[in-house]
Amino acid sequence: MTGNNDPAATVVIPCYNQGEFLFDCIKSVREQTFASWEAVIVDDGSDDDTAAAVQKVAGRPPVKAIRTPNRGLPHARNEGAQRSLGPFIVFLDADDMLAPKALEQMKNALDRCPQAAYCYGATELVGKLHGIWPHRRYNFFNLLFKNQSQTTVMIRRGAFESSGGFRFVGAGQGYEDWDMWIRLGGAGFHGVHVPSPLFRYRIKERSMISDAAAHHAQLLRALRERNSALYEPVVLLAAKRRWSPGVSIVAPQIGPEAIREIEKRFLDFEIVDSDGLAIHPSPAPDASLRPEAPMGRLVVQWNGMNGEEFVNNLLSKIASEPIHPQWTETVSRFAQTDDPAVLSILGERLMRMTQPVWISASPPSAPDEIGGDEARLRSVEEMIRKAGHRRVAWFGAGAFAKKLMAMARTKPAVIFDDDAKADYLNGVSVKKPGADDLQHAEAVLIATDAQFHTLLRRALSLLQGRADKILPMVF
Repeated sequence: MTGNNDPAATVVIPCYNQGEFLFDCIKSVREQTFASWEAVIVDDGSDDDTAAAVQKVAGRPPVKAIRTPNRGLPHARNEGAQRSLGPFIVFLDADDMLAPKALEQMKNALDRCPQAAYCYGATELVGKLHGIWPHRRYNFFNLLFKNQSQTTVMIRRGAFESSGGFRFVGAGQGYEDWDMWIRLGGAGFHGVHVPSPLFRYRIKERSMISDAAAHHAQLLRALRERNSALYEPVVLLAAKRRWSPGVSIVAPQIGPEAIREIEKRFLDFEIVDSDGLAIHPSPAPDASLRPEAPMGRLVVQWNGMNGEEFVNNLLSKIASEPIHPQWTETVSRFAQTDDPAVLSILGERLMRMTQPVWISASPPSAPDEIGGDEARLRSVEEMIRKAGHRRVAWFGAGAFAKKLMAMARTKPAVIFDDDAKADYLNGVSVKKPGADDLQHAEAVLIATDAQFHTLLRRALSLLQGRADKILPMVF
């Protein structure tokens, strides 16, 4: 329960052996333009001098501190939330910092979008790396395969309490935030994105993100097991139709009999009205949170023909237009901008453009057949086969390229990397790129996720702006 005089927002700061960063963290909270806040520091049983640092920064209201036995990050966050007073809760790790207008911008975004359960923004990287991590606009289907935000969000108390709080995913720490966003989305609590950098993430030699990345495969299996109902084929296909349909059919006057005829052979579609708003499957209560309208990789007009004939024409169109007609233009715009707002919009759009269209009336047998990195890679490989490309180059030879190589059915002719650590990757030559090298490539796939924008720009500069050579990549 909250009282009339309680703060609007509570910033929960879990801390384990990170006292050296607390001063900067609390300073960033005290410098907020939004005045109605409190902070709760949770010392999670630190065994160094963190307790002394906590006492120094928690001496003045509205900052308070509690100490608990060491039970791990999920428990520390939940404990802080239980001690909070505000109707909105913000989670901020002790080694990170808020941007001055973070609370104000997140609260405004949630006020503007009452259907949203939580708000997240872009991330400014500080420490060993510097830059802006824009994140993509919210899309629940994409979220099931790739996390879309950091832990620092503002969430409505009711949504947080309904979720049951944070929990461990696997044997160690990692992906607790991703697990939370998935559970919220599955319960109908979705997020809204603010494109401004709202918090500063400190890059260190070792971090929770790097630890989790080292155990990605194990944590991903555990994540899907703990949320198994959302990865059931029928449920997953329903999520795709709502958030990332293969086809949007503009048909305000279509009848139920025609829809049934289409669904006998093909399910990966939505029916939209003349404004692009979904009317089938049933209008979503979260329609205002969907990034765009219409959402389909392809958009086609209903022409009044019978359902079977329409599907025949549609499948022919899908086969003849494997690459989205606006792909090259969108890639060029994405590469040319540094604006986090534009990057978040185009990044989410590119994700939907690379999703395969599920050409079947039956649901998939496994999640990776319909979404995620492997499904998009299969889609790209099919485009390469249809185009008859024989000399395809990859750009990037890091951890993500190694992951793709393990899934690839067709190896690239060559891999380019400015900072190559080895001469070969799974038997494929790795070399520093030159303009002549890329000019001879028939197509280029950017094989990275973390540095996609940087490597895309580098590749396009060597290709002299030939965005048409850039394949719908996996990122």
